[in-house]
Amino acid sequence: MQLKGDRTVPELIKAEFRRAKVAVTESQIDGWLMHDRLILLLDGVNEIPTEDLRRKLAEFREDNLSVPMVFTTRDLAIGGDLGIEKRFEMKPLSPEQLREFVGKYLPEGGSQLLQQLRDRLREMAETPLLLKMLCDVFKQTGEVPQNKGELFRGFDREYDKFKGMPAVSEEFRRFKSEVLQHLAYTMMLGDGGVDFELTIGRGEAEGAIEELVKGRVDAPGAKAKEWLEDLVAHHLLQVAADGRRVEFHHQLFQEYYAAEWLLGRVRGMDDETLDCEF
Repeated sequence: MQLKGDRTVPELIKAEFRRAKVAVTESQIDGWLMHDRLILLLDGVNEIPTEDLRRKLAEFREDNLSVPMVFTTRDLAIGGDLGIEKRFEMKPLSPEQLREFVGKYLPEGGSQLLQQLRDRLREMAETPLLLKMLCDVFKQTGEVPQNKGELFRGFDREYDKFKGMPAVSEEFRRFKSEVLQHLAYTMMLGDGGVDFELTIGRGEAEGAIEELVKGRVDAPGAKAKEWLEDLVAHHLLQVAADGRRVEFHHQLFQEYYAAEWLLGRVRGMDDETLDCEF
């Protein structure tokens, strides 16, 4: 079960049964929990969108200590360890695995990539996602980015080529990165600047895009609706578990685009202004 939505664990359990076309009641679920008749696999503790839901998850875990549960998280610092002592950690790719991945993904240019990579960007090549991005960028440019920021910038810049130049307007292409940055930053602010959010309602997303481009394009409201659909169909957004909301394909992309938006806001500030606005 994915924890990144806005449902509690009992609601997620009920939804899983519903997807399997099995009708269950809350009292049935409670009974199964009481008698340890469920095994729960809960994915993405770090992606829980609000502090209230994190608290409810901790309470659920505390109330059902004998129920077998497996939790996954990208970072124990986000969401906590829920008092679980038995942990398995996914190790980074070994040098042998890295060479095997690159050799299969880039049969013609893999050796040049590995030669340029060496130890300079080991931290960038330790997860399959970042390594695939690195291979994609290198295949297009023939160069290894200097750091993670440059890797994400290169990936953003070349993404249309990776996707085969989807049929979208030139106006959309011109605003695409700026819109992604603005949406990511809006989501990071959360509700009233309190809770970090990993999803955003379609209406809120359209409103944010419209406000960004108002006075800069014709029919900004219509453009906002059209461009949001283009981002979901052709770029790094996807429909969330709650079909009324959208999200980035991976939290790393959201963090990158939000960082780019923030960089644009603070660039040029003197130290005193930056201290004041921080």
